[in-house]
Amino acid sequence: MPQAKKPRATIEKKDDMSDVRKDVDFRSIYINNVSFGMTRFDFQMVLGLVEITKDESELKTRELASVKMTLPYAKALLKDMGAVIEAYEKKFGEIPLPPEI
Repeated sequence: MPQAKKPRATIEKKDDMSDVRKDVDFRSIYINNVSFGMTRFDFQMVLGLVEITKDESELKTRELASVKMTLPYAKALLKDMGAVIEAYEKKFGEIPLPPEI
């Protein structure tokens, strides 16, 4: 009996986009650390998770993923993230930042 082929993507309908495909390799991760880099042509974010060692003597960062994009897209992302945060704060109140930031 032949096996059915695994689909490469699923399709979701969004209000602002006609066709959004979620790849079968899509995964969701939690991060609490990000570092940035850039070249003349692109922008990079390295996403990480800061964890306390078992003996609680030090913090260690595990780098989980790297996201690269064009500089114009990074600028658009910054604008969109600002709008989302502004909407959140209007609805739920100001997001407090740690004093060192």
